[in-house]
Amino acid sequence: PSVLYGKEIYVHPALMQNIPVLPQLLGCLGAYANSEMADDTDCILIPRSMPREICNAVEEYYNQGRALQFNTPFIILEDLATYLSHRAKEYPDEAFLALLEHMQMPCQGEQ
Repeated sequence: PSVLYGKEIYVHPALMQNIPVLPQLLGCLGAYANSEMADDTDCILIPRSMPREICNAVEEYYNQGRALQFNTPFIILEDLATYLSHRAKEYPDEAFLALLEHMQMPCQGEQ
């Protein structure tokens, strides 16, 4: 099974709009893409262009004076794309490969 199997992954609505096949690709791996943060969110998907300082600020803000601490891991979108490509080569599936072909990375090559 996929390392993402059974995971609830927060994906910002703008990211879902830019990559409409993303929920389907994650679903093929047994993960669930959700555009709303919830108590059962396992991971947060972010683009590499998002500075780590912002992630740290989110954690610090959330953890101020709260009994439950923020410890949700971040997944880098570009790393996810690489993982999906490798997985597609290892476990060829026509439907999955077709979806992967339609995954266009926003701002790809602008780094």
